[in-house]
Amino acid sequence: MLTVAISQWQAGWTIVDTLILPEDYITSNLICLGVGYGAMFLLLGLDGHLAKAGRTIARQYEGDPERKEMALLVWEDFVYVVSFWGTMFLWRGGWNLNATYLLPDPVVGGWVNNLVATAVFLLLQCMSYASCCGVGTDGGLDGTEDSFFQNKHLRHYIPIWERTKVCKHGELFRENITRVFNTSALGASRTNIF
Repeated sequence: MLTVAISQWQAGWTIVDTLILPEDYITSNLICLGVGYGAMFLLLGLDGHLAKAGRTIARQYEGDPERKEMALLVWEDFVYVVSFWGTMFLWRGGWNLNATYLLPDPVVGGWVNNLVATAVFLLLQCMSYASCCGVGTDGGLDGTEDSFFQNKHLRHYIPIWERTKVCKHGELFRENITRVFNTSALGASRTNIF
C-alpha cells in the first residue's frame, strides 16, 4: 500500500512540475501553495455539506444496500481524489519554497522542520500521525456521519467545527476561541483572552 501511495504522489508531483509554469520555479510553487491552501480551506469549510451529501445519497438508496454502498463509495472516492490534488499542490508549493528559500541548508532545515513538526504534533496530541498517516480502505461512509473528514482530534482544539450551534454575529466564534485557549495545551496560561 505504501508503494502505491508513493507512486501516486510522485506521479502527481511530476505532472504538476511539467504542467504548471515549469520555466518559472517561484511562480509555479506560489501558485501550488495558493491552490493547495484554497482547496484545503474549501474542503474543510464544506465538510458538513459533504457529509450531508453522503446522507442524502444514503437515503436515496435506502432500500437497496448494494447500490447504497456503491454510491457512497463513488462519492467518497470523488471527494478523496479532489482532496489528494489539493494536498499535493499544498505539499509541493510549501516543500519547494521552504527547501529553497526559508531553510535551504539541508542539515539545519531538516532539524528545524523536524523539531517544529514534532512540537506541533505533541501539542495537538496526534504524534501517532507521524508514523502512520491514517491510511485506510475506502468505503468508510455509511451515510450517518456528521463530518466527512476524520478530523476528530482537531475538534478538541478547534470546536468551531461543532455542528450543534449556529454562529450569529461572531459570538460562537468568540466562545469557541476562548474555550480553545482556556482549555488546551496551546493556552498554557489558562487566562481568559476575551
